[in-house]
Amino acid sequence: MRGEGLLADLPAAFCVDAVDFTAEPFTRLTYAYPGRRPARLALARLPAPMRAELLFWLHSLHAGGERVNSWALAEWVLVAGGPSTRPDPICSFVELSVEQWLAAARRRYYDRHQRMPPASYGHNHRATISRLHATITRAYHTGEWWRAEVWDPCHDPRIPLREHEPLRTARLQFGRIHPLWLRRAIQWYFAVNLGTGALCLTSLPGYLTYLGVHFGGFLTAAGIDDPRLVADPGSQLRGLALAFLHHLRQRRLASGRPLAPATIGISQSALAGFYTFLVERREEAAAALDDQRWAGLTDAHARWWRAGELARRARGGGEANYIEPAVVARIMEHADILGLPAEQTKTVLVAGQPRAIGGFGDEQAMRALLLAVARRPADQRDPADGLPAAAARARAGRRPRPCRRRIRRPAALPADLLHPADVQLDLRPPGGQRIEPAFSAPGQIGTQVGLGVRTG
Repeated sequence: MRGEGLLADLPAAFCVDAVDFTAEPFTRLTYAYPGRRPARLALARLPAPMRAELLFWLHSLHAGGERVNSWALAEWVLVAGGPSTRPDPICSFVELSVEQWLAAARRRYYDRHQRMPPASYGHNHRATISRLHATITRAYHTGEWWRAEVWDPCHDPRIPLREHEPLRTARLQFGRIHPLWLRRAIQWYFAVNLGTGALCLTSLPGYLTYLGVHFGGFLTAAGIDDPRLVADPGSQLRGLALAFLHHLRQRRLASGRPLAPATIGISQSALAGFYTFLVERREEAAAALDDQRWAGLTDAHARWWRAGELARRARGGGEANYIEPAVVARIMEHADILGLPAEQTKTVLVAGQPRAIGGFGDEQAMRALLLAVARRPADQRDPADGLPAAAARARAGRRPRPCRRRIRRPAALPADLLHPADVQLDLRPPGGQRIEPAFSAPGQIGTQVGLGVRTG
């Protein structure tokens, strides 16, 4: 019977028929809201297995230093009391999925208010039932740890972690991944690579998106329900790969924007690595996943993409991206703000209004900016008006000519490049008196700074 054994190891303070979040030890488990006292849960309306599961979960929160919204939990106690009184009663929280529990909660809300709940209702209540459901599912799970629908490193010490794992508190939800054979293969792939150190927990949410959401969505849309994907991998897998690439390019984010080229490229390489891993371990995968279809993988499944087919981020236009001389003059007019001490300010016009801008105290950044402006090569200027050559060609209706320059780090720089003679720095404190910049005069070397600055 479900619930048996869950209360065996709990302290006596957690074996109660009512939970009062204003008293110990439950007062540490809820958030404090000004003007509203914590809720009190009457558990008598719940079947015995549900009471045991709820108390077991509260004890796990206490052990992990976690909290829960007491009023949201009180609402779930009322929701769970409804299905338990049906002719076919629900006696455990895991007998229904999270989505089914949310549907029951919306139904109760409608019966009480004669209207559908707002969108915030599901958002506020989903987290509570999801955490409770995941903990009880894990408590009842007796198989291999990686087969669990939810991976929760905070409560499952079997999950391999690095000593300093940035996403140690992240939970992985595998229940949304379809088809089932893909979900199980991804779980096994993650478990093996976590054990060997080839992957870390922090990288898994991204891989779950690339393999589970992107590739799983493609398989569902294409109606493919076989790990071998096609009947003849040697001649048909190539077309399937291109169809998946087309699917990625047509996919849209919640904002309506397409996937970035870098995201598409990572999804391609993640899929290729996933199937290469399974091809190399096809017999082992068939045994571990209890699906002999994995043994039918061929070497063709490890060859998804040809050279140059991985999507890459589009590079900039090089010399076609230029700054107008008037804009350069405005930038240089206020370049001294970079080297101005933080306690000093300079008044500038922003959108036509004077504003006092504090200094950054970074003289090296100011030197780098002066160096970049002073060392622009001559082939980027137009002799007539000093415009960059690309700008002059664009103005004349000609296509900009690409210019590739090898940037070399000089061993030493003369002082007139660190502080060009034709650039005057006017540093003024709030009082208005001029301060001479703390640089060497042109022609004298005060400090040698080696900077590699990309020009153009």
